[in-house]
Amino acid sequence: MAGHLVAALTAVAWLIVFRRLERSWREQWRKADAAAQRAERAAARAEALADAAEQRAASAAARAEGRASRSSTGAAP
Repeated sequence: MAGHLVAALTAVAWLIVFRRLERSWREQWRKADAAAQRAERAAARAEALADAAEQRAASAAARAEGRASRSSTGAAP
């Protein structure tokens, strides 16, 4: 009888341990998922900033080229 009680208590103890571990793992997975989402959003923002900078550089180069061609032909700016 005592053996059955010990076995039952041991099973309950292991169940509690495993549930706590599972809860901890789920929390870690949730944190990792949130960090991955933040990283994806940061990468998208960085890409958008790089695209905007590239467009601004191309626009500035086009303006500079236009000014250079006007000054070489003697046209008024």
